[in-house]
Amino acid sequence: MLAPLAGASDTQRRQYRAARTYSSQGFVASVFVLFMTFVFSSFRRLFESINSWLMKLPLWKSAVGLYHRPWARGLAVCVLLPLLPWLLALSCVNQFARRLRGLSQEPAWLTPRVRVRVEGFWSCCWVSVAPWCYIWAYVLVVYTAVPVFLYVLLAFMGEFMRSWPFPLIVVATFVTGMILFMIPPVPGPPIYLFGGTQGTAAAASWTFSRVFMLGQP
Repeated sequence: MLAPLAGASDTQRRQYRAARTYSSQGFVASVFVLFMTFVFSSFRRLFESINSWLMKLPLWKSAVGLYHRPWARGLAVCVLLPLLPWLLALSCVNQFARRLRGLSQEPAWLTPRVRVRVEGFWSCCWVSVAPWCYIWAYVLVVYTAVPVFLYVLLAFMGEFMRSWPFPLIVVATFVTGMILFMIPPVPGPPIYLFGGTQGTAAAASWTFSRVFMLGQP
């Protein structure tokens, strides 16, 4: 493994490591695709029986009925629109293979299932769906941007509370955590790490007895 790097420059070493990384990722991706293909082909009948069983459940019918709501269609547009070209291309390849095998004589480019889905989706009222697309897009932007601003806020608070006494840091961290946890887009792990690091750094100058007495009721 070290032979290709012998006598190479730093740029060549980085290129070699990058090539090995890409080849490893490609191998893992190909194994994943082959595994999923094997699972789908092996358990296809089981999936079809489970699908027919789910279609008879009242709960599943209610869940499918939500798809016709404008907010659900807007969410589907935001999630599936980046994948739509790949799905349509895969449907075209599948339809072409069905023609070669003689399983379908339809001149359409898409498979019947995908064609029905696409026609039903585009026949909906886009006047009521378009506002929900904007709303879900804003929600995605908020959930993406809030963690970045949270890191900046916690870093500022950590620097600002560096000279505070340990009991005041505990109270401030508790109050800040309670307020931030009530905001839906705020993630929890950074707050846990912030409380642990701030409390540990502030308690370094305290003796065990003082910390133990602080936690007593």
